[in-house]
Amino acid sequence: MFVHLDLTPLYWGGLLIGLVIIAIGLGLRSSFDKLRGYGILIALVGALPAAAGAFLLVMDASEKVEAYWNRRVDQQLTADREIQGLRLPRGTTVQTYGGAPHLISALILIQPLDISGIPFEGDVDFAGIDAIGTSVVTKGTLATAHVIDGVPCQAHSEAEFSNTLPHADASTPKVTVGTLLHCKASAAFEIAGIRFAANSNFYLEGGPKLGTLAVDQDVDGVPCLAHKEVEFIHTPEAQKLIRCTLSKNFEVHGTRYAANAGLKFDDAGNVIFGVLAADQDINGRLCKKGTEVERGTRFTPAHDGTIDGIDYKGGGEIKLDSYGHFESAVLAHDQQFGAILCSGGDAIAFQFDFQDHLNHLDACLIRSSAKLLNVDWPAGSRLKGASLKFRLEVALPEDSGRVKIGDVTAVGPCTIELSTSQHYDFTVKAPPGKPAFAELLGAHFSSISIYEYDYDRRDGSGTGSGTLLDAATVNGTAYEAGGDVKLQGIHGPVRP
Repeated sequence: MFVHLDLTPLYWGGLLIGLVIIAIGLGLRSSFDKLRGYGILIALVGALPAAAGAFLLVMDASEKVEAYWNRRVDQQLTADREIQGLRLPRGTTVQTYGGAPHLISALILIQPLDISGIPFEGDVDFAGIDAIGTSVVTKGTLATAHVIDGVPCQAHSEAEFSNTLPHADASTPKVTVGTLLHCKASAAFEIAGIRFAANSNFYLEGGPKLGTLAVDQDVDGVPCLAHKEVEFIHTPEAQKLIRCTLSKNFEVHGTRYAANAGLKFDDAGNVIFGVLAADQDINGRLCKKGTEVERGTRFTPAHDGTIDGIDYKGGGEIKLDSYGHFESAVLAHDQQFGAILCSGGDAIAFQFDFQDHLNHLDACLIRSSAKLLNVDWPAGSRLKGASLKFRLEVALPEDSGRVKIGDVTAVGPCTIELSTSQHYDFTVKAPPGKPAFAELLGAHFSSISIYEYDYDRRDGSGTGSGTLLDAATVNGTAYEAGGDVKLQGIHGPVRP
């Protein structure tokens, strides 16, 4: 519970005390030559509380004016009443806001009410246009089925409207309804030559924005499938299709896309997503039928090949970033990247560094042991974050044996995370149901988390906690299995 304190009297007190002190100082300065310097000093001292009090009074007044104009008042009508031209029955809950006039911001209706010829029930939300004192319906539940802006909207479903009236003036009704933005269609209907389905959500934004087709039809020359969504964007020049599901195979700019699959365009009409209808050449590489193609950044080649010196396996998806840098694929065979030998037939990932302009290995399954952050990771470990930009995550293999991470020893298929910035921030976790644990101080833990705090830097260690896998005595204290142990003075791997 918050208590609001009115500090206005305090601000006035500061202003008045300051003015009194200033007056005393100026009086001494003008009446006594010997005290002239002291008078100026006293006046300056008085100026401080006076200035502070004046400033705080101005701020306080500004806040109160803003609160007055933005205040909201809820009331349940005890009798029939007319507000902003609306005849509201007793029992209606009305929320108003603002100073004068009080504009309606919400209604909770106890019976259907027509607003600008549209029947509403239940909750109705409004936005206010203060300049002309008008409240505009932005959201409400329709009491009966009603055709709004050419769309047959379903009864007892929510409709949304714009909160602006471009041509509003003093003659605009004090309560009105904005342009329809969304409702659920009660029947099939046609807008802009496109037939949309009943019982589906329909959105507008200067024209159709998103809807479900009632029948197979060509939209902007694209064969689109019935009972699937179509999406548009609107420019000052035209309405443009940007998404639909193809009703038949369709060719765009020499590439043939498959029926019963989605097709997406950018606002310039270029395909940014589609599914290939046949084996085809994409960006100079033969890609398989059924491949999802995402604007040249995601595709599945039919055969093995090489990109940026990385030998990928055909049939596996390749991803490039938006700048065309290699991001991920399946390796065709074992391949060496710096000091790390990655396993063929498994996923590999890279991360481009825009500072050194190099593409660094970030993730792979290592074929042979590798040393990173001064830890010897055994063959079969799965690395993530090997580019060492943020955190290194390593999943150890089943037969990993014992792996030293500073003072902690990971045994079995544990998961380890190491910070690349703080030397002693690390976690070791053993998966449940697996023969794995983290060993420290003679005890077995299911997880250990160590963090380097400022006070740890003196001895180069970390502080944290661990959860015991088995009952154990740690630093002279006995714990049950599952007990949490506070840990201090724990060293992580010493960084080179």
